Amino acid sequence: MDKSWNPKRDGKEKSGSAAKLIVDALLQRFLPLARRRIDTAQAQDGQYLTPSDPAYDQVLESLAMVARHTPTPLMEALLKWRENESSKGANEPSTFQRKYFQLGVECIFCSACIRTVECCSQEGLTEMLWSGLEDFVFDWLINADRAVSQVDYPSLVDLRGLLLDHVAQLLGALSCVRFSYVTERFFMELNTRGFDTAVGRSETLSIINGMRYLKLGVNTEGGLNASASFVAKANPANRSPFKRKSELHHALCNMLSNILAPLADSGKNPWPPSGVESALILWYEAVARIRMQLLQWMDKQNKHIAMSAKGTEKKEQKLKVGYPLVTLLLCLGEPQIFQTHFGPHMEQLYKLLKDKNQRFMALDCLHRVVRFYLYVYAPSHAPNRVWDYLDSVTSQLLSMVKKGMLTQDAQHEKLVEFCVTIAESNLDFAMNHMILELLRQDSPSEAKVIGLRALHKIVVSSSSEHVGLEIFQGHDIGHYIPKVKAAIESILRSCHRTYGQALLTTSKATVDAINKDKSVAYLFRSVLKCIPELIEEVGRSDKITEIIPQHGISVDPGVREEAVQVLNRIVKSLPHRRFAVMRGMANFILRLPDEFPLLIQTSLGRLLDLMRFWQARLHEERLEYEAQEAKNAALGYKSLKRPMVHHFGEAVDFRASEIDAVGLIFLCSVDSQIRHTALELLRCVRDLRNDLKDLALLERGNQSFKVEAEPIFIIDVLEENGDDIVQSCYWDSGRPFDLRREFDTVPSEVSIMSILFESPDKNRWARCLSELVKYAAELCPQSVQDARLEVIRRLAYITPAEFGGKAHPSADADSKLDQWLMYAVFACSCPPDRRETGGFGATKDLFRLIFPSLRSGTEAQVHAATMALGHSHLEVCEIMFGELANFMEEISLETEGKPKWKSQKSRREELRLHIANIYRTVAEKIWPGMLGRKPVFRLHFLRFIEETSKQVSHTLSESFQDMQSLRFALASVLRPPCARVC
Repeated sequence: MDKSWNPKRDGKEKSGSAAKLIVDALLQRFLPLARRRIDTAQAQDGQYLTPSDPAYDQVLESLAMVARHTPTPLMEALLKWRENESSKGANEPSTFQRKYFQLGVECIFCSACIRTVECCSQEGLTEMLWSGLEDFVFDWLINADRAVSQVDYPSLVDLRGLLLDHVAQLLGALSCVRFSYVTERFFMELNTRGFDTAVGRSETLSIINGMRYLKLGVNTEGGLNASASFVAKANPANRSPFKRKSELHHALCNMLSNILAPLADSGKNPWPPSGVESALILWYEAVARIRMQLLQWMDKQNKHIAMSAKGTEKKEQKLKVGYPLVTLLLCLGEPQIFQTHFGPHMEQLYKLLKDKNQRFMALDCLHRVVRFYLYVYAPSHAPNRVWDYLDSVTSQLLSMVKKGMLTQDAQHEKLVEFCVTIAESNLDFAMNHMILELLRQDSPSEAKVIGLRALHKIVVSSSSEHVGLEIFQGHDIGHYIPKVKAAIESILRSCHRTYGQALLTTSKATVDAINKDKSVAYLFRSVLKCIPELIEEVGRSDKITEIIPQHGISVDPGVREEAVQVLNRIVKSLPHRRFAVMRGMANFILRLPDEFPLLIQTSLGRLLDLMRFWQARLHEERLEYEAQEAKNAALGYKSLKRPMVHHFGEAVDFRASEIDAVGLIFLCSVDSQIRHTALELLRCVRDLRNDLKDLALLERGNQSFKVEAEPIFIIDVLEENGDDIVQSCYWDSGRPFDLRREFDTVPSEVSIMSILFESPDKNRWARCLSELVKYAAELCPQSVQDARLEVIRRLAYITPAEFGGKAHPSADADSKLDQWLMYAVFACSCPPDRRETGGFGATKDLFRLIFPSLRSGTEAQVHAATMALGHSHLEVCEIMFGELANFMEEISLETEGKPKWKSQKSRREELRLHIANIYRTVAEKIWPGMLGRKPVFRLHFLRFIEETSKQVSHTLSESFQDMQSLRFALASVLRPPCARVC
């Protein structure tokens, strides 16, 4: 055994070594993040501390934890880091970059020191370290302008201001540990500087401003005595320089207001503190003396200041800095003095409310003094007395709101705080005398906004076990619920009527007329924030999930953003409404015309995001369930049989086929971005359905249940049959004599996805889409039929009116042809819906939209129509051939009795050729035995063969070349297997 071994010494060495290891590990995380924030500051012009950085915040919290146990090694490491980084910054090439780098390093250092000091005791650091931090703070407060001049570096003003705010926060943290040291240093620095020179005045104001986060100790007699001494010595009346003394008074008033405000505003620790009665006497004397002197100062100045523009400005400035401090001193003074002067003080503030320049200050003071009264004195006062005070305040405020005197956002925010404060004390009074009055139908928009925001804040911040408006039931005022719902629904309907016409698809004239009243948009955004916390539905007829999606394309950016957030909140908090959100969003997208591809793309992306958010919520709910199960198992409880019935009740109502249909519809788009989003939507449908199934099985546990067949989705069909579709369609151009597909192989790099996203040939994707629809019709019939009806409707809207559609003639008709082809091919490739009433009415309507293009269309239109009809689903070909025969008869009747011009004969021959090509394309897909089983189908083919044979045989020799296409079509129809079957 080693005799030199010392357990105490080795224990300390091990402890110190462990602390060093902890600090080193923490700094390894801190330093890269700090370095990144400095670099980001250089890249983003000083805005790096504005956005949230969770990783950096987490490291700062870790710093605080380490500071509780080993503060000295941590502080030494931080100081060393600051020294190293500062030396690196000194090597920057320009003076500006060096200053920039220095400010960034000091900001990081300050933020780390604040967290460290907040969790450190007096004994945690050596006197040298404490003194060093104090020197650092006061050095920056005094010399900030010398280090980084506002005149020389105007672009660094914001970053310098941010650093000085951090320095002030660090000084506040230091005051919690070393109050006497900090305050003595403050008065010493203040006394050594004159206020008569520009430099001395600037340094003095900077030091005073840096004290605004000072923390007063009031929970012990020693702390309260020290605080009272500081407040007495900081009395603005004690300092009267020869020049510009008002500026010094204003700075000291602002400093004391900032320092005293936390004491008056703290509802959890009401004033006065208990157990410090002897120290309270000194405190009351100090605040009473300052209050009286301050009132005399303001009154004296008001009498002596001439009512010139400059004099009026000085008076207003004195009121702005004086009344907040007088209000705080009244609140924190002797109770008897407060109760005596509370009423007169409010009356004075009512007068100041009438001055627009003092209005916000008066509102802030009024709110503070009323809140203090409600927290401290109202519980011991008679209800009638409290009611009278509240009625006095609310009458003044409501009168000003309805007169339109409170129009600024800051004033609205203060009124919201007023409502919440009153509600915390007396919810019944707040609802009856404030909220419902503000929400009245005849109230101005600003009043309704304030009422909605206040109501939302009251409900959300409530600690009641009830949810939403049901919190009123817990306070026995449930009779307000119908009134509140009616008021909110009325506002929502009104805003919806107005902004339902202000969409990005609306004409500019309509939008300009609506945008004249900006208050309606503000009101609309406010009422949207109430969904679904305050209302889940609007009456019986309207559905929120159908109303909200369209406002995602509102002309007002704020309305757009809030509408999206409403849908997200419903998905998050109302599991039973999740599919209703998806359906509402899908229905809205289907109402968007094809002329707005960007809006379709954006809205499809939102639907996809909503479905993914649904998946994320399911994952979170599963984790919550598993955590609860583990907790129950640890406690020996049995698992509940249906623990998440509310979460999974919607799983049964998830109709995947409806969303599948939406994705399938937009696979028809000519925009590759829309097709890409549609494909992702199809994938998400399958993933979401599988997640719902897995969680449903988890919910059932070991219970027996009926095994159901796995559903097949559109994405399954695409993935399983994509290669076959490419092989059969890649070389099919749809034009006669193009036989490359019979001999050429498909390039190896080509896939269904490359054709979907990259192929410039729209016809190629149209052919692949046709085959995909035919496969899907067998495996996902409901999705295909839902999509078919919508595609036919959209086809009608882009078909020219002269061709039987609803589109007005326009110069961009040719640009719509690719989209027309996609829709026509898709619709013709679907089988008929046997449930259709009226004998396949939708199918016949479809053909009536396409046939006119064969007769009167351009070459491109004819090719598109021929391609669509030729690739029709075999089950609709029988209907198509019958409609084609009727179409030809109608043309014959139209031309009967008219002169037989050569051009008319030529057009008839061209029409016959187009129809022949349709028969040719259909014949290529006939399978053996089909004509034998379909007599009507067989009759159409035999009729075509007969009529075409006669036409070919009676053709003159000079027309031989012109008839080659017709002969080719006839040969294609007669080729096997059709010939053998016939």
